[in-house]
Amino acid sequence: GALTFTGSVVAAGKLHGMIPGAPIILQNRWALNAGGALGSLVLGLLFTNPSIYSSWLGTACLGLNTAIWGFLGTNMVLPIGGADMPVVVSLLNACSGLATSAAGFMLSNQLLTITGALVASSGTLLSDIMCR
Repeated sequence: GALTFTGSVVAAGKLHGMIPGAPIILQNRWALNAGGALGSLVLGLLFTNPSIYSSWLGTACLGLNTAIWGFLGTNMVLPIGGADMPVVVSLLNACSGLATSAAGFMLSNQLLTITGALVASSGTLLSDIMCR
């Protein structure tokens, strides 16, 4: 969810000219992405410990994980040029469908699961068609 939100904000900024359309490449972005993913994995494993998720530390793990994925969303969209933003928006739409479907699984809600799967599949299909 955070990746989709921050990535969409950056994509909208590039489409509206608030952020330069040229790719913005951070130094060591691959190391930052790998470190963020690894940190997210560690925080996720910590969060599954019952003594942690029931305390303030669990909330901190969840908040840090959300912040990490928000940074990753920004860091993954910034290096993409403005001409490719429609494809990025479509792909981020597919990611939002995956997040919705995952929320449906966690809440045992069939409606969320099904609509999330439909949004994810349509976003993926549209991205594939646009890339051809």
